[in-house]
Amino acid sequence: MKLRLRLLLAALVPVLLLAGVLTTAFVLRLNSDLQQALNTRGRALVRQLAATAEFDVLAGRREELAALGNSVFRADPDVRGAALTDADGRLLAISGELHVTRWPSLQSIEAQPLQDDLVIFVEPIQRRVAPLEDIYSGESEKVGAGDTAALPIGHAVIEMSTQSIVAQRNRVIVAGLALALLGAALASLLARRIARSVTRPLLAATEVVHRLGRGELTARMDVDAAGALRALAADINVMAGRIGFSQDQLQQQVLDATRQLRQEKDIALAATVAKSRFIAAAAHDLRQPLHALELFVAALARSSAMASEAHLIASTQASAVTLREMFDAILDLSKLDEGLEEPYLEAFPLEPLFADIVRHYAPLAGQKGLRLKVHGCRVTVRSDRYYVERILFNLVANAVRYTGQGGVLIGCRRRGDVVRVEVWDSGIGIPPAAWQEVFEDYVQLDNPERNREKGLGLGLAICRRLAALLAAPLGLRSHPGRGSVFWLELPLAELAKDGG
Repeated sequence: MKLRLRLLLAALVPVLLLAGVLTTAFVLRLNSDLQQALNTRGRALVRQLAATAEFDVLAGRREELAALGNSVFRADPDVRGAALTDADGRLLAISGELHVTRWPSLQSIEAQPLQDDLVIFVEPIQRRVAPLEDIYSGESEKVGAGDTAALPIGHAVIEMSTQSIVAQRNRVIVAGLALALLGAALASLLARRIARSVTRPLLAATEVVHRLGRGELTARMDVDAAGALRALAADINVMAGRIGFSQDQLQQQVLDATRQLRQEKDIALAATVAKSRFIAAAAHDLRQPLHALELFVAALARSSAMASEAHLIASTQASAVTLREMFDAILDLSKLDEGLEEPYLEAFPLEPLFADIVRHYAPLAGQKGLRLKVHGCRVTVRSDRYYVERILFNLVANAVRYTGQGGVLIGCRRRGDVVRVEVWDSGIGIPPAAWQEVFEDYVQLDNPERNREKGLGLGLAICRRLAALLAAPLGLRSHPGRGSVFWLELPLAELAKDGG
């Protein structure tokens, strides 16, 4: 809402509310006074008519009664009609237009409504008793005294209209509305004068602040045109100048910090590339003697020394295998960090891949007394077969390595256009706080002594990097002491979706 409109409303709303409250109070009070005056007039007229008509009712003089009714009818403009009845309610005289059929039971009535604009007054006509004095006994007595003296000999009825009250009330309401409109007009003029001297500088100040917020640091206010707000305009200009100076300083600091961060980033990237190249070169150079060592150990295992030194030869052979796996892991990690790996996407079935995994790890699982099972998964996915194989081999290797009893299960679940490959185990489990940590480099939760027979802690780190290259979600769920499930989501191939 604009500032000028707010000031206008601030001036108009109190005036209108005050006018409405005063008009309402005045109308209510006036309506009460008018109604009370009407009741007083009606009560006086009907009592006067009842008192005057007593002897004519007793004498049955209808002409005199009609004259009395006409006099009351003409006495007050609000009287719609007057009537006189006998004790049984039979009409003796009537003047004006009366609604006899709507009359209630005749008794003493004051201002009882007959309809929206009509009220009725009823006064019993009592027979007055004249006291007479007995000249002989000196005692007084009432002529005609008895039980019948308390009974009315008839009724005087007057109907009065309330239209004059309604008309006067409406005139007051109209006058109140006129006064309210006049007050609103005066308040509007006052608000406009205030707007000329106050709102224009405020709007100008708002515009300057908005321009400063949009980055126009050269925006300034015209101090001479600010009127009563010259001090505010001057302060805003000072503030704008300081903001501009601070902005220039901040931009220079950001540029310097960005330049420094880029230099440090380039240095770190160069160091990472150099490290990866060194590791790759060292691993590559060490593979030849390692391969020769494996050949020598294999030849020694086939020699006659095997019979006497079987345990030593087996330990040497296992150490050579572990060393080769470490070199392979370090070389794979360096290639991934150096960005030398590029996925080759193709459609391939998962079932043969699961069979290869079982053939490779079934002997090791059997040595530990574990059950290695595969749940049938006849689906075809579109991904890099070699990368998927390396991820699943690492997941199954970890599952077999960290499971002491129970077993390992490999399966998959279809979820719309993707299939989730899952590796379940009944191993030691992973606490929720470490679910992200286990995918970092060189992290082994159950190997504080860093026993190299359990690897270097690079298997899940390599899985994370390969999954990122494939844009395939990788995650886990686990319950400490009950086991874990690692999962990898792969897109279904088109032929698999077309086939069902």
